[in-house]
Amino acid sequence: MADNGNLAIEYIPKADLKPDIQNANEMTDRQRGMLKKSLKRFGFVEPIVVNSGKSHGEMTNRICGGHHRVDEYPDDMIPCVFVDLDERYHRMLSIALNQQHGQFNTEKIKGQLNALATLG
Repeated sequence: MADNGNLAIEYIPKADLKPDIQNANEMTDRQRGMLKKSLKRFGFVEPIVVNSGKSHGEMTNRICGGHHRVDEYPDDMIPCVFVDLDERYHRMLSIALNQQHGQFNTEKIKGQLNALATLG
């Protein structure tokens, strides 16, 4: 298992982040709208994963996970955690981050929604 040491959140101007043109994660318009609402309501609660690539001579500040949040966030400063990966590991992590979204357990989500309804 890789050891990333102590992860620290750094706030980076949106313009300094480079999208990964190979990012295979896509969102529907509906999902994008839900993301916008979530960012507006809760703000950034999960930082973007950015590959510095410094020790590998790669493109620096390339987004590895969180492209859509960067696109939809209205503010300029983006919370990021940095990793330093070569191209192979960048792609592996990008795929892993984008496929880690599970599915709702129907009964449990019903319970959550019912609890929210009673909370007002």
